[in-house]
Amino acid sequence: QQQVLPREFAQAATILPLMQYVAHALGGRAATEVSSMSCQSHLVDMRSGGPSSLARRFGWDRLFPASAKAWEAVGQLAANLRGDNFRGTGTLLAGVHDSNANFLRYFAAGREHFTLLSTGTWIIGFDTDADITVLDPTRDIVANRNVFGKTMACCRFFGGKEFETLAKGAPGEAATPAAAARLVADGTMALPSFSDSGGPMPGTALCGRIVGPFSETPEMRATLASLYCALMVCESLDAIQSSHDIIVDGPFSQNAIFLSALAALRPGQAVLASALSDGTAAGAACLALMRNKPDGQSGGLLPRIDTKMRHIAPAKLDLGLYQRNWRSLARAGQSQETGDA
Repeated sequence: QQQVLPREFAQAATILPLMQYVAHALGGRAATEVSSMSCQSHLVDMRSGGPSSLARRFGWDRLFPASAKAWEAVGQLAANLRGDNFRGTGTLLAGVHDSNANFLRYFAAGREHFTLLSTGTWIIGFDTDADITVLDPTRDIVANRNVFGKTMACCRFFGGKEFETLAKGAPGEAATPAAAARLVADGTMALPSFSDSGGPMPGTALCGRIVGPFSETPEMRATLASLYCALMVCESLDAIQSSHDIIVDGPFSQNAIFLSALAALRPGQAVLASALSDGTAAGAACLALMRNKPDGQSGGLLPRIDTKMRHIAPAKLDLGLYQRNWRSLARAGQSQETGDA
């Protein structure tokens, strides 16, 4: 914007992240919030928490308003936005990055050390303990900060989209243990990647292919897609050095083959499937219970709200050799793609 619309940009008085802009538009004061500011924005130095060198170089940091905690009250809903049936105080909170709200919900469930896999069109992993100094950004890794200001490593994989491409409309429920056993026994596998993002396997974008004998049925397609996504997610977890419990929420938490294969591929970690379907909304609602009090108390104390999660048993398959062969073939294609480039 600054480069393409210099005259308009020169008139800007304040730069706000989206969620804090919404709060401001509803009647609150202008503020920044750490999870929103640090979400893949390149505006925050993840080591110090201050403005990034990029923000300082272009002078954007001078347009950032004062920071507020996600749970901090920043004003009241404007009178013209209150209908005749309005109830409550209309207190506006600073707000939060959506995936961080989901992450917060599991902190409220009493979890401290874990990796959350938030699944859908993308599979986004948040890890509470990864060392960001050893991360490889070429493997689709980023760093975010949570609402408390702690830096977290995040991995990304276009899992939902790639599953859809491979499954060709077959739902995850169509995958079966018998089909998985047959694919593993035959050495049939999907190699990355079926989207324009290589995810944890850089250099594989749009190189996806199926090797080995394969029958075009919904059952086999859904099963192959499930195994493939489990293998790719395992690579993403390696990239952020995930070592604690793995919580899966979203649509993939209902895919039994994906879950059991992931549990088999991560033998040192428990895999838990969450029954929570509204984690982002529930995490945002937690902020209301944490908010700063009118009497000057700072707030920020998380409520304890349990959530149901079920432990996943590993698939009764020998996935060790299957994974080694998959990695070998995937990396061979990766090297060829890099060389061709």
